[in-house]
Amino acid sequence: MNQRIKLLHKITQIILEKSKGVDNFLIGIDGYDGAGKTCFADELAEEIKNYNINIIRASVGFFHNPKEVRYAKGGNSPRGFYKDSFN
Repeated sequence: MNQRIKLLHKITQIILEKSKGVDNFLIGIDGYDGAGKTCFADELAEEIKNYNINIIRASVGFFHNPKEVRYAKGGNSPRGFYKDSFN
């Protein structure tokens, strides 16, 4: 079993332990652009579903403007990143 899968299992066990006895449990994943937050969140959601726990999966990434809008001021533009990234 690779390290990423081991980490997912470990984090899932922590979540299961911390969420015992509560009706709702919120998990937030934060990090730099391109760090793999969305992939990690997708994998974690699938892992948690294996325990028959209902999940609502939401992401700010689903609200991105099209690339031609996000990068109109250039790929390294701070103004473009903060003003044009999200719809």
